Order: sequence, then C-alpha cells, then structure tokens
Amino acid sequence: MLQSGTFDGPARAEVLFVKAADLARSQDAAGWQLRIATSLASLWRQSGRVGQARAVLDAARTAVKQEYESRGMLRARELHRRF
Repeated sequence: MLQSGTFDGPARAEVLFVKAADLARSQDAAGWQLRIATSLASLWRQSGRVGQARAVLDAARTAVKQEYESRGMLRARELHRRF
C-alpha cells in the first residue's frame, strides 16, 4: 500500500483494521481479533480516543477467553479426563 500511493494515514488504517476485525469475527478467529484490536486500540490511543481503544481491546480479550474456554479448553479438559 505504501508503494502504490494508496495509503493515506491513520484514517485509512482505521478503515482497514475495522474491516479486518469484522472478517475475523465472522470467521470466529479470536486470536486474529485480538491482534487486530491491539493494532486498532494503539491507533485510537495515539489519536486520543482512549475510551474506544480500551473498549475494543476489552471486547477482543473477552472473545479470546470465551473462545478458549468454550471450545479449545473444554475439548482439552475432556481429553485430559480420558487419560
């Protein structure tokens, strides 16, 4: 994007992060949600939008915890019980 000249700063980055976050959510990719939210939160924090930054990061952290507790961790616990 930088070489093609289509990158126009933080506003464009925000649009791309939001689109990426929507895609990650639609695919239940909690790990990607957290990575994207971290980047978006950093961008928002730099522009003084601290409340929004905290909210997006908290939501993604919650999604990751739920993901691992509800799917991955439950499967792992059940398998562990079988040993």
